[in-house]
Amino acid sequence: MDRRDDLIRDRAYQIWIAEGQPSDRHAEHWAQAEAEIDAELAAGAAAGTPNGELTAGAPLASSGDAVSAGGAGQLP
Repeated sequence: MDRRDDLIRDRAYQIWIAEGQPSDRHAEHWAQAEAEIDAELAAGAAAGTPNGELTAGAPLASSGDAVSAGGAGQLP
């Protein structure tokens, strides 16, 4: 498993939690997470981050996403 897959899995989980843990939207959550992570990795590459990787302080969601709105997107 590579870092990208781990990031996508974590993001999809955060989206699932933020949306109230619906049982029928896993494919949508995965696709949304994949798009967000790929955009963040591309932005990191454009900014000169090694291998386009996210840094430890990088946000996991864009400012308009429900996931980044606070407690719902936070992992225990």
